[in-house]
Amino acid sequence: MAGFLDLIGKIMIEEIRFTATEVNCYVEDDVTIIGIGDDAVSPDHFIILSRFDEEDEDIDNSIGLMTHLSDIEAINSLEKIILERKEIIFALKNNMIITIYLDIEDNHFVQLNDYLQQILQGSSIKLIEK
Repeated sequence: MAGFLDLIGKIMIEEIRFTATEVNCYVEDDVTIIGIGDDAVSPDHFIILSRFDEEDEDIDNSIGLMTHLSDIEAINSLEKIILERKEIIFALKNNMIITIYLDIEDNHFVQLNDYLQQILQGSSIKLIEK
C-alpha cells in the first residue's frame, strides 16, 4: 500500500495562488531580482526570483526562487514561466504551480517582462509569453 501512496504523492499537483499588486525589479550586488507580492511593505504572499552568475556554474543553478512559504531559496527548481498581462504562472520541476494574478500598472508589467528575460537568458527555463 505504501507504494500506491508514494505514486499518488508524486502525481498530485500542489498550487499556490494569490493576487499581486506590487512588482519590484532591480539589480543589487550583481544579483538581478524580481519581487512580486500583495503588499509593498509587508506582503503576506510573495515570490522572489533572482539570478547570480558564478564562474563555472550552470546558469540554471544561478536562478533562485523563494516564496512566502519558505525561508530558503530553491535553485534549479523552475521548468517554465507563462506570462500574460493579467497573470504569471511558475511551473516548478516538482509539479508545483504558482499562479499570480497581476493587478499592476502597465509600466510595471513591461519591467517585469524585461527582467524575466534577463534572468532566464541562457537557461533551460522556458518563458512563454501570451
